[in-house]
Amino acid sequence: MNAIVRNTSRTSMINKFAELEKERIEWESNEQKAAHERLYQIIARTYKLYDGATLADIKAVAAKGKIKVTKATTGALLAAKLVFGNEDTKRNSAISKVLKAAKAQKLTAEEVPDWIKKNGGIERIRLNKQRAKNISKAQNGRSIARSETAVKYTISAEMNFEIPLDDEGFSVLLCRKNPERGHDVFYALNDKSAELGSNCHQTLCH
Repeated sequence: MNAIVRNTSRTSMINKFAELEKERIEWESNEQKAAHERLYQIIARTYKLYDGATLADIKAVAAKGKIKVTKATTGALLAAKLVFGNEDTKRNSAISKVLKAAKAQKLTAEEVPDWIKKNGGIERIRLNKQRAKNISKAQNGRSIARSETAVKYTISAEMNFEIPLDDEGFSVLLCRKNPERGHDVFYALNDKSAELGSNCHQTLCH
């Protein structure tokens, strides 16, 4: 008897989940889609104002709207705050990145909604922008490493050492594996990392 009740209960649960799934699909296809399209239109109009104004103009308007303005605040972020409010900092940050990306591509306001959709939405554009920024940092690091041709010192493979850290706990070295002897260091980010070189010369480094 309990097994029959349990099976009936599970069948009912399966049906309820199926009904909710159907409602979710309808919502995504209709209400959510319409909401996204409306949001992209609002962002496009925000972009038009942002693209057509100077930073000084936007800061002046933001100040009158009691929005905190600092030297580091971008016009894109202020434009996002003016339209979407101060409360949701994550959303404002994402929208500001969309505005800046659209401006970097020299889009018109009319092109923005379709561009957002084709690029996977606001969050995808934000992530792509961050990924491009990270790649740029990596490329910059490689450029520095390639430009430093003179080996400052070599950390011997046999040496058991502790790399000195700076006050924030960082120790960044640009180095390349030496096939014959440990690692050749070309560049040290901070003084304490550089101190390792003098210590190496006095001990087992070459």
